[in-house]
Amino acid sequence: MPLSLLPGWARTIAPASPGYWALQALGGAATGDTAAVLRGCGVLLLIAPATGLYAAWRMNRGRGRSRLLRARLRTSIFIDVGLSRRLWAPVFSSR
Repeated sequence: MPLSLLPGWARTIAPASPGYWALQALGGAATGDTAAVLRGCGVLLLIAPATGLYAAWRMNRGRGRSRLLRARLRTSIFIDVGLSRRLWAPVFSSR
């Protein structure tokens, strides 16, 4: 989505997103603007190690997924398996 279509507050915080810099680099590559490509790739190369270290730190501390998300996932799988057994049982049962 072009920045010009976004509200002012979204345009202000857009550079905080890695996607913004990826699209800046892609746009620069499409138009032949080497400076835009280098700037976008440079910012992404700075963001990548920082986010990677943060992710490794969280995984090391056992916080890869929250307890609430794990509980929801378990409940969802349990419900899905239960429903599918009830739905498919008449099809595969021998009469």
